[in-house]
Amino acid sequence: KMTVSPATTAWLVLAAVGIEAVEPEAVCEGNGSSSGECTLEGPVHPSSISPWADYITETPRGNAKEMAMSAKFINMLNEPVQQFWDDGTPQGKYQGGIHKGEMTHGTYTTHVFFFKTKKGEEVARFTMSMEDPMYIIHGNKPEILASQKYKDYVKEREFLIKYRAENGQPWLSVYPRDPPILNIWPATRLGASHPIVSPHGHWQGGETYSDEYTGALVTVSIKPKVFLIENLLSEAECDHIIEFGKKTV
Repeated sequence: KMTVSPATTAWLVLAAVGIEAVEPEAVCEGNGSSSGECTLEGPVHPSSISPWADYITETPRGNAKEMAMSAKFINMLNEPVQQFWDDGTPQGKYQGGIHKGEMTHGTYTTHVFFFKTKKGEEVARFTMSMEDPMYIIHGNKPEILASQKYKDYVKEREFLIKYRAENGQPWLSVYPRDPPILNIWPATRLGASHPIVSPHGHWQGGETYSDEYTGALVTVSIKPKVFLIENLLSEAECDHIIEFGKKTV
C-alpha cells in the first residue's frame, strides 16, 4: 500500500495467509549497532497494527473431504511402471507411465493410485493425503532400500511432512534449497522494530537528494513474515512512479 504524501508508507508483504494472534512481549531488536523500541500490551492481531489485515482469517480455509493437492511420485525400480487411478473398477483408470525417476501432478486427497509393471504386477498403492505429498515406489527390494538415493528421497519426504505439520501449508520451493545469501531480518514478535539507515536518501526532484534515509522495519506479522516501512519513498519519487505507470495502466 502506498500513499503519495510526505508520510509515504510502503508495505513489504511476503505472503498473506494464516496470520495468527500472538502473545507479545516487550522485545526490541536492532541491527547490531543500535536497537529499536517497542511497547506492546495484551494479545495482538495484525489488524490492530495494520487495518489492511482485517480480511485475513486466523484459521485456514477449506475443510472439505476432498481437497486439491500436488503429489510427487518416485519410481526407483529398474523398469517403467504404469499408474492407475482406483475408480472402483478392478482395472482402474490408466493415468500414464513413469519411467525411472520422478513425476509430479495435481490430484485430490482421498484419491487412490496404484502402480503396475508391464507384466501386470502391482508394486505400490497410495492414498493421497495432504499431510504426505511424496510417494516412493521401491517394491521392497533390499538393494533399493539400502541405496543412498533412496535414503535421500526418504529424507526429503520427512522434511515435506514435517514442514506441512509445522506450518500448515506445503513446501513450494526446491529441495534442498540453497541457503540465503542476503540478510533476512528476524520477525519474532509483533511490533518488533529494526532501525535501518541508508546513505542513499530520498530523491526530492531534479538534482536534489536528502543526505540519508533513516527508518525502521516494523514487524506486523510473524507467519507470514510481513514488515512495515514508513516513509520509504518521497512524494517526488511516488509521483515519478505514477507517471511511469500511466503509460501502461
